Amino acid sequence: MFNRDGSRIVSEFKPPDGPEDWDERHTVVLPDGSKFTFENSGNVQRIFNGEGRLVSATEWTEDGPRPLPTGQLAFVGPAISAGANLASRLGPAAVQALNAAALTFFTWLSSRKDPNRAAVFAFNAKKYEKPETQNEKHPVVFVGSLTRDEVRKVCDKLPDVQELTDAAVAKVTTDGHYRGPADFGTKVHKEIADAIRRKNDPDFKAEKSVIKTALETGRQTSSSNSGNAQEVDPEMKADYGELGSIRIDAYENVPEKSAVCVYDPKTGWRGLSFPRMNELAAAAHRLFGYKPNYIIVIEVRPGQG
Repeated sequence: MFNRDGSRIVSEFKPPDGPEDWDERHTVVLPDGSKFTFENSGNVQRIFNGEGRLVSATEWTEDGPRPLPTGQLAFVGPAISAGANLASRLGPAAVQALNAAALTFFTWLSSRKDPNRAAVFAFNAKKYEKPETQNEKHPVVFVGSLTRDEVRKVCDKLPDVQELTDAAVAKVTTDGHYRGPADFGTKVHKEIADAIRRKNDPDFKAEKSVIKTALETGRQTSSSNSGNAQEVDPEMKADYGELGSIRIDAYENVPEKSAVCVYDPKTGWRGLSFPRMNELAAAAHRLFGYKPNYIIVIEVRPGQG
């Protein structure tokens, strides 16, 4: 597949009874020639750079993405001798290239419109622990297409968000009171937000708006030992759509698995940008008042459930 920006994706699928130790692999070539291969075997994803060296190895489990122990990676050669968390050792330029390749891959996965699968983009939440690291480039942990049942074992609210998105699109379309695509999207998000708020679930929130500058300076939410969703510091709160704020469309706290699931319903053709995902993840992290291990961003489009 060729993209307008000059990047391309070459996909390979193992034939039945083939000798390969992978099920499918997708090589992303960026406009500058940088190359990364995302190789999947079952729920294990290995990422290789253009020289064929392993830079990441992660398994999607019922508790979310987990780096593979070194012992399970022996078959890939000496690149893993120091452990599975190799991506953290990449230089800034290599990390930026890896993230760009992962986003290109994720955008393509999101566009495939498979009703039985969902595209996910997962981050290690530790990148947001210190304010001085929030603007650094950190490598993605996992990007792939999983069955909806696999995603739901971690992010239980996925069916709810999908149902609310479909219902909101249907309502706004039927009403017909919108001025163009942007206004359509705004009204759809408002319907979704209202429906989530009516559920009154402390671990399932909608469209919290927070001041971006507060996130960048490391402002914390009110603390609690409960592990449940926390109220944001009053000085961080913002009105809906306020200039300089970040809006989280829907987020789910999963404290028992130390994960935060961020849902980003989309009605237009544009997918998530990496800065947008970074903002969503950073805002979600600050809003909970505890340190989840992983933040999982899921794009939700109407008609995919």
